[in-house]
Amino acid sequence: MNILHQVLLFESPAKASDGGYKASDFKKVDERFGKLKDLQSIRDQMESKSMFLMLDIVLHHTSDQYAWAIKAMSVDTNYKNYGIKKAYFHFIIHIFN
Repeated sequence: MNILHQVLLFESPAKASDGGYKASDFKKVDERFGKLKDLQSIRDQMESKSMFLMLDIVLHHTSDQYAWAIKAMSVDTNYKNYGIKKAYFHFIIHIFN
């Protein structure tokens, strides 16, 4: 076995009891699991042993505290008519472009 499949470790609102499915930032590790540098250290240690770290990112499970959701719910005219689903779609397009 040479792969560690890690799920649901991204930053989530403190009081969300969702098992990690309401990520508020996919670029930050939830403090309950450490810091990004800890994850990078684990990755480096695994890489030195020819192992792989696979992160599971569940993009369609985000918190209402996620940046795109906040913008979609704001009065900002650029996002006012997006609605949450459109904001998520815009986020996904942004990631892959």
